[in-house]
Amino acid sequence: MVENHDAGGQRLNGQGFGTTRRHLLKASAAAALVGAAGVRFGTAAAGQEATPVRGGTLNVLVQNDWVSLDPLFNSAEPNGTNMLYDQWLRWEKNPASGAWGPVPEMIAAWELGETEVILNLQPGIIFHDDTPWDAAAAKWNLDRMIFHPASTMKAYFTAVDTAGEDQAALDALAADAAGPFEFASTAVEVVDPATVRLRLTRPFGPVLALLSNALQWNNPVSPTAYNAAGKDGFSRQPVGSGPFRFVEWQSGNQVVIERSPNYWRTGADGEPLPYLDRIVYRLVIDDSVRLLELRSGNA
Repeated sequence: MVENHDAGGQRLNGQGFGTTRRHLLKASAAAALVGAAGVRFGTAAAGQEATPVRGGTLNVLVQNDWVSLDPLFNSAEPNGTNMLYDQWLRWEKNPASGAWGPVPEMIAAWELGETEVILNLQPGIIFHDDTPWDAAAAKWNLDRMIFHPASTMKAYFTAVDTAGEDQAALDALAADAAGPFEFASTAVEVVDPATVRLRLTRPFGPVLALLSNALQWNNPVSPTAYNAAGKDGFSRQPVGSGPFRFVEWQSGNQVVIERSPNYWRTGADGEPLPYLDRIVYRLVIDDSVRLLELRSGNA
């Protein structure tokens, strides 16, 4: 059986994958923040929609220090990383039916077969270093998720057909896991410049959920930037395709991100998102100090 989904598709045949309420709430909050975090709205008469006001800085207080700004290897809360990257898919609630399901983002459409998944990519997306979002970049990111020895996502992809992989190449990857990721699998195939195929050993319903913002570790990153910096270097100089791009990370203090000038999604005013110019995440561990900062208007 093959299921075809496009921008209106909401169905997912779940097989053994549970999405917790915490994951769904975090996913919903992140999606809202991309479009409207800290947005100031102009006054409007009753019954009229308010006009968003662009610009400004949002100051955010976080309780936990950062470990890595590469989502695939991050063991802490994703403070800021959800603004640096886009999602393969978004997991959202259908207002009409009330059911949760996948919504296109970096993947525009998909086909689920018994032994393969075909992903059609969203056009017009580039990473912050001008690397194009194409089938080569999608394959690289899928390979990294599924085969990197330190991947937090590796254990989830239990139905991927790995029988044809080059064991010597996998051993070489394990020996230099901190370096560039140059492994190319047979499980993920470039079909054409905008399409990739993931080969499976059996029907695998959870695959779309695994590629959605129901999980915090799967965001695509720039292959060019990662391979230039290596695993540890990229974790401190991340490059994504999200609404904000990285500025700085001061360990034990703050992470600063700024508006990406080339973001592909548009806001209510028809102009590219995001509305904000900058977000500053400040580390304030003590609860009482964070409360005082909020009351004083510093955040």
